[in-house]
Amino acid sequence: ILKPIPDKIRIVRDEIFTTGGPLSPAAVATNPDELMRSENARISIQNGTGTGGLAGLTSDYFKTLGLNVVEETNADQVYTTTTLIDYSGKPYTLSYLQNLMKVPQNRIFNRYDPNAQVDIVVILGNDWANSNPMP
Repeated sequence: ILKPIPDKIRIVRDEIFTTGGPLSPAAVATNPDELMRSENARISIQNGTGTGGLAGLTSDYFKTLGLNVVEETNADQVYTTTTLIDYSGKPYTLSYLQNLMKVPQNRIFNRYDPNAQVDIVVILGNDWANSNPMP
């Protein structure tokens, strides 16, 4: 039985598909902000709350942090908890968002889709509407 080792897979992926060298767990000594920016993940923000304009405010805040927000829209329903969906394997941006937004691990979903228009979807929940670090 062969068991894949995700950290080794990321190193090989980064060596093949990037020009700047590995952006994998070998790079943990680097600043998390720099790692997030180097991925340049395309982020969609969806407002899953009853608070109007929250996606726009969050988008503006994320842009000041160096995140690449390419879309703001409403979610398909109201969400109690903020949810992150990763479509293309951007671990540093995902980790950055998880820490920033205090998203529990069980609200992070990996749904690899090479044809996705964005890399990560952030669905804002009522937890973000009620408590966030935005100025």
